[in-house]
Amino acid sequence: MVDVKLKKIGVLKSSLFLGLFGFIFGLMSCLFCKLFFFIINSNITQDILNNVSFNFVFPGILFLIFPIAFAIIFFLCGIGFTLILNLFLKLIKGINLNLEEVEEEVKSY
Repeated sequence: MVDVKLKKIGVLKSSLFLGLFGFIFGLMSCLFCKLFFFIINSNITQDILNNVSFNFVFPGILFLIFPIAFAIIFFLCGIGFTLILNLFLKLIKGINLNLEEVEEEVKSY
């Protein structure tokens, strides 16, 4: 066992990770919304469906807007939460972690 004390987390690295997560979350939410609107439009009468096209209800440009907006929001929240966590870690003088050493076997082919 190796005792390690966590005193600080890199703000940029954690924010970039959360921004990437937000981009993926934005893609998934965009696909879910597109599917949701497709199901709603399939149940509308033929008159309304002829007047309102599916692309008008949920245009394809939102496939760019949703992921980018979520990535920016998650990135900014990541900055804020990481700064708060670093302040908290500074106040309590770090968190003790017990890590176990793992020996890896080197395989030669």
